[in-house]
Amino acid sequence: MKRTVISRYQFWTCVKEEGRPFEDFCTHLQYLARQWDFAEMDNMVRDKIVFSIKEKPLKERLLREDNPTLQKVKDLCLAFEITQIEIKKMNKAGRTTSGNDQSRSVAPLQQVKKEEICT
Repeated sequence: MKRTVISRYQFWTCVKEEGRPFEDFCTHLQYLARQWDFAEMDNMVRDKIVFSIKEKPLKERLLREDNPTLQKVKDLCLAFEITQIEIKKMNKAGRTTSGNDQSRSVAPLQQVKKEEICT
């Protein structure tokens, strides 16, 4: 006997925990959706993903799409996730570079320009 109400509850209350990869979240949603044989499974998974997005720029981007497919939503979410990881890496790398290092690299350039102007 299928427990349709419980399966639907699990689907609609499923949330993407912070740090959980998007692909894992999406796969889990698709698994839950198959449990209750929804006629428009892809549309329900797509809608659940869009409803669940917490990042405002991503949600706005998804809502600008005119009736996107599940694959389009997945592609946009994965691209956003990858971009966020890359930004964190860049920011972390930027914090490891001290201001002193930058001033040392600029100073010789300024000296060269001054010498060129004076001669």
